[in-house]
Amino acid sequence: MKILILFMLIMHLSAEAEDWNTVANLNNEPLTKIKFNDNGIGIVLGPRNNYLYSTDAGLSWKRQYVGTHYPLMNIDFTPDGGILITGYYGTIVYFSKPGNEFEDLSIDPVFNLAKFTYVNPNTLLILSQNSYILRSTDKGETWKAVSIIEHPNLTSIAKVHDKIYLSAYNDNASAIYESNDEGETWKLINIFEGEQIWNLHYDGNKIWALGFDGLLCNSTDNCLTWNWINTQTNYSINGFVSDKNNIWLYCKLNNERIILNSQDFGANWTEFDRSECEYPGAMFLYQNKLFVAENYHGVIKWKEISNLK
Repeated sequence: MKILILFMLIMHLSAEAEDWNTVANLNNEPLTKIKFNDNGIGIVLGPRNNYLYSTDAGLSWKRQYVGTHYPLMNIDFTPDGGILITGYYGTIVYFSKPGNEFEDLSIDPVFNLAKFTYVNPNTLLILSQNSYILRSTDKGETWKAVSIIEHPNLTSIAKVHDKIYLSAYNDNASAIYESNDEGETWKLINIFEGEQIWNLHYDGNKIWALGFDGLLCNSTDNCLTWNWINTQTNYSINGFVSDKNNIWLYCKLNNERIILNSQDFGANWTEFDRSECEYPGAMFLYQNKLFVAENYHGVIKWKEISNLK
């Protein structure tokens, strides 16, 4: 009986692993970010100068040199259809399109640059790891820096219509700041005592905050009040994607990663996937495929989710 149970367990784990379609493996070079645009262009980033792109909706990936050996922090698409990468020591790298040569737009190396958002095609805001928000109104030609002293750990930034929201924390609390003038000035509007918010996500209807120890909440009134959601997990929530009533959460604790799924917009949760994971990654929902880029192994894989809709 023990042999039969062990055999059934191995078969279950093998079948579960086969549910994922692996499309890239960098062999011990971590990946931490993945994005797609509406044209099926995919981009993936890792801290050790790992940048890959896909022009066929994520079925195949090509690696490209980014011109620096400094650690890379964030990647996203630009309003003109290009690709922007930020990193340590003022690193800013721009590709006008996948496969083109990079342009080095780097600034003062005192800034370790992380997440960013475009307010409009000319105005770009970038968060640094030393309490500064870098702001350019001329497509990166010149920059001004604003410091958030009370909560110096800047974690995320999100554009919601004509407002910009910033999450940040100190040792004891997280804070939400708001800007009504395209990031020139900031006003503190909310404090979360004893919490660490790591990401803000706007889904077109609500703005979501996610973070340490299962923190998940949303707001429909410009971040003034929050609806707290019980995810029934103590895993830190690193990522959020949604489609209609479906939500997926990318959660990490120690050397394990789980993806939680709710089909009723957060009322109830089930475990979608679980895996050993030494290094936190990211996920992105493109069409009917949930993509994941993660781990020290630098794996990109996807799983069909159309049966959940």
